[in-house]
Amino acid sequence: MTRSLLIALILITTFAATTTGQAATLHQVIPGTTQNVPAIATYKTTGELMAGMKVTVFFSNAPDETVSWAATGGPDEGAAVGAMGDWSVIQSGDTFLNPWKLRYEQTGKGRLTGLRFDGLAAGVVSNSVLFDREQDFSGDFDGTPDSEKGEDFVTSPNPYPAWFDIMATYEDQVKVDSDALGPRGDLFRILDIRFFSQDGLVAGTEAGLDGADLAEMVFWQDTDSTSLVPEPASCLLLGLGALLAGCFLGRPTTD
Repeated sequence: MTRSLLIALILITTFAATTTGQAATLHQVIPGTTQNVPAIATYKTTGELMAGMKVTVFFSNAPDETVSWAATGGPDEGAAVGAMGDWSVIQSGDTFLNPWKLRYEQTGKGRLTGLRFDGLAAGVVSNSVLFDREQDFSGDFDGTPDSEKGEDFVTSPNPYPAWFDIMATYEDQVKVDSDALGPRGDLFRILDIRFFSQDGLVAGTEAGLDGADLAEMVFWQDTDSTSLVPEPASCLLLGLGALLAGCFLGRPTTD
């Protein structure tokens, strides 16, 4: 092999290595305003059960868009779809076992730079959505009673092949009314996902799906659903408390 050919091969290999980026995924927590919910209905939440959640998508060259999550009619499936049909987020099955898919087709809005999920946008109702992290503040995997182990936001594949990094932010911690130790830092109202450039490798401050070469992202994030009816044990405790209070208030007094 000649020296010039060897140099050419080295240059080609170096170029290939530097044009295939890998997105680092970072996580942060903003405890914010504690959200109180009566109880957890199920930790096996599906796309279909998340109807009513609000999804906001951000663009580099257009106003952001907010739509409601809705059941699609498919088995355990739900989705949020942009007004023009140029973007969608879809999920089918138990969110602990099945991924979400973000899709974007370029229509002059620039890059899709982030998305934001608000599980309690409609208030605390039956089957409101809570985002369930893998561990609570103490490092416990079980976390809030009845929520079981969750799963943090992560892309598939991980790391994601892109010239940008990802920040997943969990906002507004959630406390179950009957949990004396809560909030435990594993359940949150909001999941905010933003794409940002890696040291200027993406032009300007724009980063995210371009809707052409990079039009899809698959990711994982576990969710739970709320219930308006406390667990039987919680009802029993509340009933005992009311009974004891009645006994003390009804006790005759002496001079």
